Amino acid sequence: MSLSQDRPTNPAKHYLKVKSGAVCYYDKESQENVDVPTPLEFIVLDQLATVKGWSDQDESGYWSNEVRHVGRDTLTVRTSKGMKESGIWRDIKGSIGVAGAKYHSSIYIAVKGRDGLEINNLSLTGAALNVWIEFTQKNPINTNKITLTGWNDAKKGSVSYKVPVFEATPMGEAERQEAVELDKQLQEYLSEYFSYTPDDDHDDQYVRGVQKDAVIKDIDDEPLQISDIPF
Repeated sequence: MSLSQDRPTNPAKHYLKVKSGAVCYYDKESQENVDVPTPLEFIVLDQLATVKGWSDQDESGYWSNEVRHVGRDTLTVRTSKGMKESGIWRDIKGSIGVAGAKYHSSIYIAVKGRDGLEINNLSLTGAALNVWIEFTQKNPINTNKITLTGWNDAKKGSVSYKVPVFEATPMGEAERQEAVELDKQLQEYLSEYFSYTPDDDHDDQYVRGVQKDAVIKDIDDEPLQISDIPF
């Protein structure tokens, strides 16, 4: 790595995963999944796209870089064995090299912490992502704060599971200003992130600064019209 170029550090404090009926994050110190209570209130700062999942062949999780436009930006998907595929998601998602990998929406959010709002990352895929897409088509997320209020029952074949329920409420001016300051911090990181180029493809098992996280198995339900999602 260049002496003058440090890898950008993601400002997200926790990486939240929505699974069937629960929200949790992986705690590196305890090496356990920690449940997050609902209702969960948050403000959306930005939305990106990435790929995660589990490779039975490599006995490893998948991870990739994050992109703004899944329909035209290149995703480089890796496991602990190395790079598996690189390309536009619609072109590589059927490849045997990424069997078990799933598209995720990587949503940077502001949530209440001990000292005010803090940046977290919320990962959605499958049925939960479908619900989110439908919700955002009907509710503006730039002027509202969002609450994951609970869960609805759903079924796919013989498998029953739960999907999140989202509600929108107007954002107060004070919390909006606090979220704007966090977004400035996030955008500074993203600017560095998208311009960062590692010297080595295997640079600490990262791809352009994206950190691996725990794989939490969920309902294997592909999002609707995934190649057309604009973020």
